[in-house]
This record gives sequence, C-alpha cells and structure tokens, in this order.
Amino acid sequence: MTTEERKEQALRVIDKQYKRLEELTSSAYSLDSTADADNLMMKMENWRDDTANVLDQYISSRKAARLREITVWISPSSILEGIMDHIILLQNFLTDLQKEIEEDADLFFAINSSQKITTGSEINRKYVQTSKNIFIVHGHDEINLYKLENIIKNHFHLNPIVLKDQPGKSRTLIEKLEQEGSDVNYAFVLYTPDDIVELANGKYAQARPNVIFELGWFFGRLGRSKTCILFKKGTKIHTDLEGVNRIEFNESVEEKIIEIERELKAAGIIKPT
Repeated sequence: MTTEERKEQALRVIDKQYKRLEELTSSAYSLDSTADADNLMMKMENWRDDTANVLDQYISSRKAARLREITVWISPSSILEGIMDHIILLQNFLTDLQKEIEEDADLFFAINSSQKITTGSEINRKYVQTSKNIFIVHGHDEINLYKLENIIKNHFHLNPIVLKDQPGKSRTLIEKLEQEGSDVNYAFVLYTPDDIVELANGKYAQARPNVIFELGWFFGRLGRSKTCILFKKGTKIHTDLEGVNRIEFNESVEEKIIEIERELKAAGIIKPT
C-alpha cells in the first residue's frame, strides 16, 4: 500500500470514529440520572478501547497506546462537566492525529510504523497476563496492612507490593511510586480513619493524604476495575468517591476475604474455581 493510500485509509478511520464520538457528545446533554451518566461513561470507555484497537490495526500502535492512557474518571459532583472535559480530550486527540497525518504522511508513517512502544496501558495489559504483583496503598493501620499482605500472599498466592518495603535507590517518593507501581496488575487501597479533621461544628476521621493521592494515581494507571477500595467503617468518604463501589469492613479486612476474591476473579487476576 502506498503512503497516499495509507493516508486516505487513516483519515477515513479517524472520520468514522469522530462521528461516533459526536453521537456520545449529543447524548451527554440529555442526562437525566446518575444511571444515565454511568451508562454514558461506559460507552465512552468502550469507544476509547474500540478506537484504540482500530488505530492499532490500521494506523499506529504508538497512537493506540497513547489513546488507551486517556482514562475516564468522573466526579459525581460535576458529572456533565467531567464528561464534557473527557470528550474534549478525546476530540483533541483525533484532531491532532488527523493534522499529523495530513501535514506529512511520509514522516508520520515512518515514525509510527517502527517497533511498538511499551508504555502506559500497554504495560498494564502485559502485566495482566504475566505479573502476580498486587500493590497495597495504606495509611497508619499497620494491623490491617499485615493482614491484607497475608491474605494476598498465602490465600491467593500473589505477590503483595508495599511501597515502604521497597528499596529507595535514591529516588524521590513520587519516582518510587511510579516505578514500583508500573509492574503491578491490581491495587488494593486501605482507606482507614487515620487523620482527625476538626471543624467548627464537629470533627471527623479521614484517610491519609498519600492514600487519597495514590488511589487517584492507580485509578488513572490501572483503571477503576483493577483498583479496589477496602473501606474501614467510620472513615469520612470524600465527595468524589461517594459513587464508587468499595468493600466495607468493620475492624479487619479478614472479614471480607470472599468479597476480595470475587473482585480478583472479576479482574482476571485469579481464575474462577
């Protein structure tokens, strides 16, 4: 196939996927309920995955990997605004891709026909198949951290990764998180009442700031389907997480082994028995 033929094929593919995205944009303005929003977000994720597969097959594996890194995570407090922000990101991705091809197709295909890179979501797909590494995000509840490590290692025969137990290698904390978290295929987040916040009208207990930050990081890195919140009752849940499913326990994560197993099976980490 000549460069001109590849260019025409690529532009047709982009145009077709752009029209599908426009249909999602139209439906965003007619949301009537949270259920409608959840359904639309699922459609957006499906569109992203389908489009990435098409790009992988017809245009560029590199660009497909970039697209898969655009995750859909919407705050319940600003659903429409969040959805529109993500649609704009996806539209801009297609527009930029189209522009690259139109401006210099020879250069584009020369660069993007080289060996497939392994970044972002491609790393995630790789480790879904090969890695037994399970990351544990935690605060000050060392007892439940120990119990969860034991469950992962001895009950499910997987490899728990705890950031504080990994060698420093002269890295900054964020570098350590990014590197140690890059080769895991699932994350558990222990959301426990570690910090007391006092207000004029009372006080409440919330999770440590690092737990909240790392939860968001793994949502973006692995996706919500491979990030499980283990929520200890009595902890203040932040507004943006109110609509996110979680496993709640009273005192010990050991109360929820069956639910933990169910989540690992659903994510394909362990095989159904």
